[in-house]
Amino acid sequence: HYYTEDGSLRRVDYRLSGARKLLRESAILRFVMYNLEAGLRLEALSKRLRGELPSAETGEKLERRIADWKRAVDWFLEQLPAKSGLPRQSIVLVVDPLRPAVYDDKTRAEADRGYYGRMTHYFLEAAAARGYEVIDLENVFLPRYKADGTRFEAALTDSHWSALGHRVVAGEIKNSGPFKQLFKSGTDHVLGQVKTD
Repeated sequence: HYYTEDGSLRRVDYRLSGARKLLRESAILRFVMYNLEAGLRLEALSKRLRGELPSAETGEKLERRIADWKRAVDWFLEQLPAKSGLPRQSIVLVVDPLRPAVYDDKTRAEADRGYYGRMTHYFLEAAAARGYEVIDLENVFLPRYKADGTRFEAALTDSHWSALGHRVVAGEIKNSGPFKQLFKSGTDHVLGQVKTD
C-alpha cells in the first residue's frame, strides 16, 4: 500500500518486469546480480554516463524527498490508532537505529546529518508529540556497545538482531507503559523471565 496525495492508502500490486522474471529463473544471473553486485555497479555507471553524482541526494531533490517523508510519517501516525483499533496510549513504537552508526562515531555523525538521521529524528519527535511511547534503540544499544563492545547482529552478514538483541529489546518493551498497563500483575510468565544482560 502507498500513500496518495490526499493521505489515503492505495494498494499497488507487485508485477515482475520481463527482466526480473528472467533473473528469477536464472541461477547464474541471480548470482551475478546479487553476489557480484552487478545491478548496483550498472546503476552507478548509468548515473555517471548521465552526469549524475554517485553521492547521496542533496539540495532541492533531497528536500522534496524529506518533505514527502514527513507527510507520510504524519499520515501514518494520525491513522495508526484507527487502523490498529488501539488508542495511542496503548501503542509502543520501537525504532531500530542504523546499526553500523552505533559502532562508529564518524559514521553516526554522518548519518545524523543525512537523510536517515533527519527522518529518524523527525519520526521520534512527531510520535512523542502525538502521545505515542517511543523506544529509540540507539539510546539502548549505544551505551551497551560503548561499555563492553557488545554487538547486536545475528552475524557479520546478517543485520537481524541476535538473541541478545532480542532480549534487550524485549526488556525495553517490558518496561514500557503500555506493556505494564496491559499486564498489570506479574509479567514474567509472558516473556519467560526476560533478562536484559
